[in-house]
Amino acid sequence: LEVSGLASFDDERLAVSTRQGDVWLIGGAAARKPESLEFHRYATALHEPMGVVRRGGGLALVQRTELTQLLDTTGDETANEYRTLARGWGVSGNYHEYAYGPKFDGRGDLWLTLNIDLGDERLNDEFHWRGWAMKVTPSGKLMPMCAGMRSPSGLGANAAGDMFVTDQQGDWIG
Repeated sequence: LEVSGLASFDDERLAVSTRQGDVWLIGGAAARKPESLEFHRYATALHEPMGVVRRGGGLALVQRTELTQLLDTTGDETANEYRTLARGWGVSGNYHEYAYGPKFDGRGDLWLTLNIDLGDERLNDEFHWRGWAMKVTPSGKLMPMCAGMRSPSGLGANAAGDMFVTDQQGDWIG
């Protein structure tokens, strides 16, 4: 698995997102023997999810073009409902345009960050919000929060719920 995100459950299971577009549920994740692990594909056909969190009885993740809620409404541990929670940022198709997250802040809002591609087109208005950290309210309102990043793959909250974003490469872009 090319793991891109982890979310833990209280019953020692993990939800694992992969860059290839799957989410797996792994049972017995705390086991000392790898042969006791149980793998079950929860979701597939996603566009490069780069993180996953538990949300509202399901899982939430960011695909390249949207924040998505995955729900299992039939109880078979397979997501059969993919709900769009937010979208509205530009995508050019450049392979550098990763979307990272989501992570919760202390108020229950979800945050995501948007990688920017390389080259002169990166500041094109058509691909707006690239290089930004965005907040999504529980009602789905997408709010730009901070800019100037090239590849903001570090996203997290402190104990007070304040959000922090780090850039892993590139110059400030403004």
